[in-house]
Amino acid sequence: MDFTTIIIDIIAGAIGGYATGMAAKQYSIGTSGNVIAGLVGGVIGGWIVTRIFGGAAAPADAAAAAAAAGTSIGQIIEQITCGLVGGGVLQVIAGVLEVQTSQA
Repeated sequence: MDFTTIIIDIIAGAIGGYATGMAAKQYSIGTSGNVIAGLVGGVIGGWIVTRIFGGAAAPADAAAAAAAAGTSIGQIIEQITCGLVGGGVLQVIAGVLEVQTSQA
């Protein structure tokens, strides 16, 4: 993962967590909690997808590494989607845990 993909994951995850918290009010953990859970989930989701789809062996030389570092529009859309989904999923998990612990 390079710096650009991490930033995309953070922003998309924060948006995903916030949107999920607003859509699923019963699992909302407050605006800041939704955003924080979302950005952490976005980074985790982006990391998982990078490992699955972009986790090939490292290029052997510097020229190959420079060529592989380019980011296409497809990769950007993939990172945005994974950040949104990862952020939303982790926000719901955090919300469910909060609901369960407050009932105990």
